[in-house]
Amino acid sequence: LWPGSWINGDFSVWIGEPEENAGWGYLLQARQALKASGLIQPDPMADPPQDKNSLQYQTYLAYDEMYAAEGSDWFWWYGDDMTSPSNDDTPFDSAFRGHLVGMFSAMNKALQLMGKPTVQVPDFPPLVQAKPKAPVGPFTTPPTIDGQILPSESWTSEAGVFQDADSGAVANPNDDIKTVYYGYTQDKFYLGLVFNLDLNQKINTPYSVSLYFSHKHITNADTGEFVQNPFNQTDRYGKELDFLMGGAAFDVRLDFSANPVRLKLFKADGNEGWIDGGSVQGAEIGGPVGAGTQVEIAIPFSALNLTFGDPSEFLVVTGDGGGERDRAPNLGGKVVFEDPTNMVYVTFEVDVSGTLLPLNTYGPINNPPPPDGKGIVYIAGNQDKLGNWIPNKIALRDDGQGGDSTPNDRKWSKTFGFMRGTLLRYKYTIGVPTDENKWAGTEEFPLTERGFTVTKNPQCKKMKVSDIFADRPQPSGTLGPHSVLQDCIQ
Repeated sequence: LWPGSWINGDFSVWIGEPEENAGWGYLLQARQALKASGLIQPDPMADPPQDKNSLQYQTYLAYDEMYAAEGSDWFWWYGDDMTSPSNDDTPFDSAFRGHLVGMFSAMNKALQLMGKPTVQVPDFPPLVQAKPKAPVGPFTTPPTIDGQILPSESWTSEAGVFQDADSGAVANPNDDIKTVYYGYTQDKFYLGLVFNLDLNQKINTPYSVSLYFSHKHITNADTGEFVQNPFNQTDRYGKELDFLMGGAAFDVRLDFSANPVRLKLFKADGNEGWIDGGSVQGAEIGGPVGAGTQVEIAIPFSALNLTFGDPSEFLVVTGDGGGERDRAPNLGGKVVFEDPTNMVYVTFEVDVSGTLLPLNTYGPINNPPPPDGKGIVYIAGNQDKLGNWIPNKIALRDDGQGGDSTPNDRKWSKTFGFMRGTLLRYKYTIGVPTDENKWAGTEEFPLTERGFTVTKNPQCKKMKVSDIFADRPQPSGTLGPHSVLQDCIQ
C-alpha cells in the first residue's frame, strides 16, 4: 500500500496546519494519560461488557473513546485545505474534543473503581479558527478603549478580525497572540489584541508588543503622486517584515518595562535602525486588566503622518530581551487600505462549456449554468475580494460587462485589483444565491485549490488567468494543466 492519502499521495491532508498540529497534541496528551493509568487494553473486537457500572465496561469505554478520537477523518477536516460541505467545521471539532473528554471521564470512573486517584480532565479549547473578515467601514460607534473586547462593541460587528495562524499549536511556547481585531474612524486606527497569556505577569519586564505600520501619503490621487517616510524591511530584532508596501515606517511599541505600560513611537531610519520618537500624541491604551489577556489601542492617523484612506499595512510583533517571540499575521502584513499606485488588475476567466472536461468530473453540479440551467459561476479564495473562502458569494459574469469580454460565450469572468506580490488561492463554484456557504453540489473539485502570485513587476498593470472548470491542479496551490496565465499586460 502507498503511504498517504489519495489526494497527493502524502500525509499533508492530516498534518502540518495549526489546527491539525494542535489536534495531534491533544491526542498525544490523552493517549499518554491512558497509558499512565495502567488500565489494561481490552480486546477491541469483543462485545462491550453488559454491566455499565463495572470496571471492565468503563475500561472498554475509555479505550473505545480513544479509538474514536484517533480516527483520521477528524484531521481530514481540520485546516484550511479542507472544509465540510456546510462550510462549518465546528461540529466536527466539537465531536472530536468530546471523544477526548469522554475518554478521561470513563478512565476516571475506572480508576475510582480500582481505588486509585483520578486524573484532572484537561481543557481542550476549540481548534477551529473563525474565518478572517475585513472591516465593514469606519466604526459607527468606536469601541471603548478599556482593555475589554466586548461582544456588544463594534469589534464584533464592524471590525476586521483574523486569528494568529499558529494560535493553539501547543508545541510553540511563544505563541503569545491569539486574535487580532482592527478598525478605524475617520481620524484614528483601532487595534484589539487577544493573547494566550496573562500580560499582567509581563509588567516590569523587557516584554513589548510592537505595531509596525507602513507610511505612504497620497498627495494627488489623479496623478498617483505621493510622499513616503523612510521605511525598514526588518523589525527591531532583524526579522524580515515582508510588507507588500515595502516596509514599516513606524514601530508603535507597547512597553511593559514600567507600570503602567507605556506607548512609545520609533521611526525607521531607512537603514534598518529605529529612532526614538517619544510618546504617541493622542493615543489611548486599554489593558491589561482582569485576566490580562486583552489589550486595546487607538492611534490618531496624524501621529503616523497619515490621513484616512492612505495606503497602510500593519504587523503585530511580541518580543522580550531574548528577541522576537510571536507575530501576527505570520506571513507578511495585514493591509488596512490598499495602495492604488501599486495595484495590478487581475482578470479571472473560467470556461464552463464542458467541452474539454465535464462540469461534474469530480462531483455533481446541482444548478448548471446557461443554457443547461440557471446556475451562476462564482469564485472563492483567500482574499477579502474573493470572499475569504465563502463559496457562492463572489459572482462572475457572462454578459460582456464588468471585465467580461463576450456575452453568453460560456466563459465567465471578473476583474479584481490586487497589490503586487499578493499570493492568490482560489477555486470556482456553480450555484445560486441560496447556495452561499455550501460547497456540496457546487464546487469544481474537492480538497484542492488553484493558485499563483500577482506579479511584482512595476511595469505590469494587468494580468489574466484563463481556466477551465474542473481542470484540477496538481499539486494544490498551482494552476490547472490547461490554464493560461498572462502575467504582464501593460
